[in-house]
Amino acid sequence: MRAYHGRQLLASLLMLAAAAAAHATVAFDDLDINVVLQADGSARFTEVWTVDHDLDSGSELFRRRDVNGTQRISDFGVTENGREYHLVNPWNVDAPVKAGRCGMIENNNFVELCWGVGSAGRHVYTISYTVTSLVRPYLNDRALINYVFCDAGNMPPRNARITISRADSAFTKDDVLHLSVNEGNAHGEFYKGKFILTAPRPMAAEEHLSMRIELPITAFAELDAGAFDMGVTASEMASPMMTDSRAGTYEMSWQARLYDFYGEWPVLSLLLAIGAVWLMFFVIKKVAIALA
Repeated sequence: MRAYHGRQLLASLLMLAAAAAAHATVAFDDLDINVVLQADGSARFTEVWTVDHDLDSGSELFRRRDVNGTQRISDFGVTENGREYHLVNPWNVDAPVKAGRCGMIENNNFVELCWGVGSAGRHVYTISYTVTSLVRPYLNDRALINYVFCDAGNMPPRNARITISRADSAFTKDDVLHLSVNEGNAHGEFYKGKFILTAPRPMAAEEHLSMRIELPITAFAELDAGAFDMGVTASEMASPMMTDSRAGTYEMSWQARLYDFYGEWPVLSLLLAIGAVWLMFFVIKKVAIALA
């Protein structure tokens, strides 16, 4: 009788698990954003989204980008497994077929970058676009980047990493006049000529990742201060969101160093991991023999 009730309980748990899986929400496992700054102050964004869909998770995904009067977003594209999505502008949210297609919805203060979802399961999307005037001159001799690179919105990523570099050459420590990140779930560092912003834990819906960077204006050869009639306001210069100052802090945390090392040397990292496991078992075996 106990065995029968045990089997009944197990069957019920399996049915509940299956039902929960069937109605699961979208799982945004990983977001990796690579930002390459150009000499004119524009930036090329390449974002890799690792997402698990279910059958009821909707027919499209989108990335919202806020823009000000001087900024524009262009050259939007989406690829998956080497296949380039067909660009449809303006994007129609009510289109009967969205799979394999992408497009933009433009408003006065923001742009939505949209693409269709074709099937349930795990997908890795690569989206790319250009943002003009990401770098702005101020105080006559400085260039400012003050930007929200990841806004969790209604689908927060479990892991997020933003890497900011320069197209023509790497930044140096002397270039970094100020570096700070938003309060809360954010960690920013300068390492090997790049700025790296990470979320050390899964993001909540209301959280974001933003970074404020001040550089010499000479770091951007084609940045024309006279072309910007929209200066940086006093509130932006003393933003309460940017109080976790990292100015002068250029040492990377061991977690970020490990992530960076694995990204550059995946095969060596795997061999080192195998070696560490083998060494652990070897030591355990020796200790067991000694205690026997």
